[in-house]
Amino acid sequence: MKPKRINIDEFVFGLTKSENDYLLKPNQAKNCYNLKIEEGHLIQGNGLTELELLCEGDTTEFTKKFIDMGFEIIRVWRYKYFSTIINKTNYALIIYASDKKLYYSPLFAYTDEFYQVPDVQFNSIPTALNFRAGGKEVIGFCSPTDEFVVWNCDEQPYITEGLPKFSCICLHNGRLFAIDSAETNVVKYSSLLNPLDWSSNQTSTSGGSIELNDFKGDLKNIISFLDNIYVFSDFGISKISSFLGNSNFGVSNVYTTSFKIFCNTACVCGDNILFLTEDGMYKFDGFNVTKLESSFSHLIKNTTQENAISSFFEGKYFVACSLTFGDGKFVGVEKSGNYQNNALIEYDINSCSYSITRGVDVCWLLSVKDLKLSKLFACLRSSHKMYQVDSSGLFGTEPLEKSWQGGKINFGNFDKYKILKEVYLTSLYPCFLKVETETGTQIYNIKKNKQMQRVRINKRGKFFGIEFYSNNPQVYLSNPQFLFSVQE
Repeated sequence: MKPKRINIDEFVFGLTKSENDYLLKPNQAKNCYNLKIEEGHLIQGNGLTELELLCEGDTTEFTKKFIDMGFEIIRVWRYKYFSTIINKTNYALIIYASDKKLYYSPLFAYTDEFYQVPDVQFNSIPTALNFRAGGKEVIGFCSPTDEFVVWNCDEQPYITEGLPKFSCICLHNGRLFAIDSAETNVVKYSSLLNPLDWSSNQTSTSGGSIELNDFKGDLKNIISFLDNIYVFSDFGISKISSFLGNSNFGVSNVYTTSFKIFCNTACVCGDNILFLTEDGMYKFDGFNVTKLESSFSHLIKNTTQENAISSFFEGKYFVACSLTFGDGKFVGVEKSGNYQNNALIEYDINSCSYSITRGVDVCWLLSVKDLKLSKLFACLRSSHKMYQVDSSGLFGTEPLEKSWQGGKINFGNFDKYKILKEVYLTSLYPCFLKVETETGTQIYNIKKNKQMQRVRINKRGKFFGIEFYSNNPQVYLSNPQFLFSVQE
């Protein structure tokens, strides 16, 4: 019989949700990681490389990396403030390290060292927030087990006294709102325009507390969004409303679910808050909660996401989490088995496209975007370095393992044997093609070539499992064509 040809004009982005590999089309993937789809082509996905900053010297610009302090970097924040010492706006990078102390470094200065914030230690991982107090820009730190600390880089840290310990904090309409770690159904708030005063004297501008007894679980995250405060619990979202900043607050339930919400993934992304649950990814616009139809939802189920975190950068929702790929492979940190997160999802809120970086244990993300800097910072578990999310296809200096795994292709005929004779494709970088049938598996070496190249296969079977994979930093693969014949 005359040979036939099937073309993959363009790869379908992401995964295709299907319980049956035999139902997938040739251009659909059951697994795809460390790759992206760009105009129908396969290219390398995101990478994580050591953080580099462009700094300004007296006469020239230069790039710098921070020195290894000998401690694991667990959190990083950027602090913008007006320095009375140098009489101009200044920027500092502040980190929380595994020795439970805070360190800071001028962000754009020549130095690559960190200096300890004096007299401060946190036994639990803190949350940080920039706000104004006493006419100055300060940064506040709170944790479930430690006192609330406020700091201005030009002065000594100020440890507040007599306050509850806070697990989470946000700024809204001139007040600080915080979740009380001892009373997990209570939100405390500061005085109006005086965030260091939390005293309650029953006036419209004083501090106070709000009790939420709606049986949706412990309060876990608090977010200022649009004109209200939204509190995320294990199984729902509540709204706290006020008028003109006074202390007459109204509380209402806006969402209840039977699926556990992973509250640390809740993040303001433009006009919505995105978050993960046991059932997948959702968005919340202040009124309605909608599930985002993403074909990676099945990878989230049956995994714990207690260490998942998120950030919003350049129109994309990034969430570091734990995914179950189910392909029997071990990529990156999965090989050691000592990890909490193993993936970083990038979700474009406009196109709804996404990509998955596999094999990285990201424990923190920080989005920084202004006139001086545009980067997505990342902290990796057990690492002494800071990283940046980029398009390098690297993890540090090593290429990430990249894979596109298709279903079981029958070339339009279930019953008869076929012979896959040749594969034609364009690949600008070296990669591999794996073909699996009932008779065995064969791997073919694809050389880099700007022109379309032919790969001789001559493999017999009823169903063909196709995988393209690469151990190189860069990938560009387009327009595969499969030449086959059906045996009568």
